[in-house]
Amino acid sequence: MPSANLLRVGNDVVDLTHVRTRDKSSDERFLARVFTDSERAGIGRAPDPDLDVWCRWAAKEAAFKVVSKLLGSPPTFAHTLFETEWVSESESAEHTGVVSYGDRLISIQLEARPGSLVHSIAWSTHDEGGRPKLFTHVGSVDDRGMPWGADTAELERRLTDRELTSVHSRASAAVRVGAKSMLADVLTVDENDIEIVCAPGAIGRRPPFVFLNGKPAGADVSLTHDGSWIAWALWARTGE
Repeated sequence: MPSANLLRVGNDVVDLTHVRTRDKSSDERFLARVFTDSERAGIGRAPDPDLDVWCRWAAKEAAFKVVSKLLGSPPTFAHTLFETEWVSESESAEHTGVVSYGDRLISIQLEARPGSLVHSIAWSTHDEGGRPKLFTHVGSVDDRGMPWGADTAELERRLTDRELTSVHSRASAAVRVGAKSMLADVLTVDENDIEIVCAPGAIGRRPPFVFLNGKPAGADVSLTHDGSWIAWALWARTGE
């Protein structure tokens, strides 16, 4: 697998139009299972408690993906072991913060579109300090005219046999095609030279890794989809 000293990224998208996202801030059993006492107090103070629930959920999910790569395999995902703290926030638009997991701190940037979606991006500490240059996208799986807007058969033709082992839906194919297209642009290589291959394990708990011409690349990627939304985040060593 790729070198352990690369910057690691994670991301997560939540479709806020789904019925399961409604009224969760008043579901005490759910809150106790997912959030710490400090987080529940923050949710109670938030201008939109339901939105804050899903912002914190998405932050935890993205941070879990980073931690899984840092540890070399996914830990047991007990949500309360990942604690969110906002550094800055607004009722809509951008939040920034950290997620703590033991003594590890994972940086978070989050976009909230009330009634639409929440998209979180997470990254590990960068050796050079400060915020790293990340490349991200969130949008509809049905964006026609975009590389990922084709039907399932066409999308699958753009993926290798190793990549297809992780494809279980049109959205999971689409997000891979979109991320590969962006990686090709960032690395200035042919898309056919790139593979996004997941580690062995259960679906949804298999971190993806980037390969260039069959070898680990100096890059990292995170993939996510929910409802009609797909999103990815990536970092690449470009020499800049």
